[in-house]
Amino acid sequence: MPGCHVVTDSGRILGEPLSQAALFTTTRLFEANPATVQATKAAMAEAVGLIRDDPAEAVRIYRTTSGDPMPAEDPLAVLRTPGVPDFYDKPQGTVRFATHLFRTGVLKTEPRSRKDHFLHAVHGVDGT
Repeated sequence: MPGCHVVTDSGRILGEPLSQAALFTTTRLFEANPATVQATKAAMAEAVGLIRDDPAEAVRIYRTTSGDPMPAEDPLAVLRTPGVPDFYDKPQGTVRFATHLFRTGVLKTEPRSRKDHFLHAVHGVDGT
């Protein structure tokens, strides 16, 4: 976008990429609705794949569903800007970020691994 530039990014700050989106739920909802959770995970993976593989189509869908009048070139330029974080469907940088939140007092317990803050359904998924 004209007049804008990347100053820094999570990779430079954390030393690795940071997830730009994650799904949040309670254990209770997760256990009571496994099919819904799996369908939501699959939809997120599909959306991430579309953003990565066909950003123009992803922007078209976004503009259609949101009614955002911004010209399509603007969000496309952002998605194509070097230094703008990529989209992942696997956790990235979450332990480092959670450790930072612990050190600054936001979290009361220091995480040792992703298993400390992700439900068991993603314990076997690659990521950090």
